[in-house]
Amino acid sequence: MLSFCCHFVVGCWLLVIGCWLLVVGCLLLVVGCWLLVVGYLFNSLRCYACLLCFTNALK
Repeated sequence: MLSFCCHFVVGCWLLVIGCWLLVVGCLLLVVGCWLLVVGYLFNSLRCYACLLCFTNALK
């Protein structure tokens, strides 16, 4: 009986840790995607600003 109880507790802990890691992983994924989008937009804006400066300098 004690062995079964032990296994049950260990299984529950593994389940809790697994769920927690899943949540953390999802959050990291969301943060990663968000940073990717922000980085892309920032880069695009910078390129756009560069092009504007360049075209103004040519005039």
